[in-house]
Amino acid sequence: MKKTALNYLPYAVILFALFMVMPMFFISDDKYASFLYILIFPGATILCAFHYSWHRGLDFLFALISPVLFLPSMFMYNGNDILIGLLNTAVYLVCGIVGSFLGDIVYSDEKKKQEKEKTMEGTVALTMERDASATDTINNTTQGFSDADFENIKDDVETYDAD
Repeated sequence: MKKTALNYLPYAVILFALFMVMPMFFISDDKYASFLYILIFPGATILCAFHYSWHRGLDFLFALISPVLFLPSMFMYNGNDILIGLLNTAVYLVCGIVGSFLGDIVYSDEKKKQEKEKTMEGTVALTMERDASATDTINNTTQGFSDADFENIKDDVETYDAD
């Protein structure tokens, strides 16, 4: 659990800083504030969830980070409009889930490629080992024969084919 929390930390710091600092600059103008809440915050949530899931696989707990970190900002900057803040929280939750799924799709594709490469490497190694074993068997079998013995065997085979 401690290791998982440490994995969340960089993303949590980025999102928390974004949720706390950005509204300070845009809260005075409603036009930019809505741009912030509708595009910037959900986009950052999707990107962070995508990046996390791309490197670590699907984790639904990560989708909860953005809504939880938005709550202090909601009470600070949207104190009188709780309904809009809760709606934004739900949107950020959905964005976190979408980003996690997208990142997991990329993660699983890369994982499949790596497994395929490992399988191919193992198959090549096994084939090379088998070929080396067969070569050793042939060499061990033919060590006691001379060239005259091979000529006699060749003549016997030709005689057998002629019949």
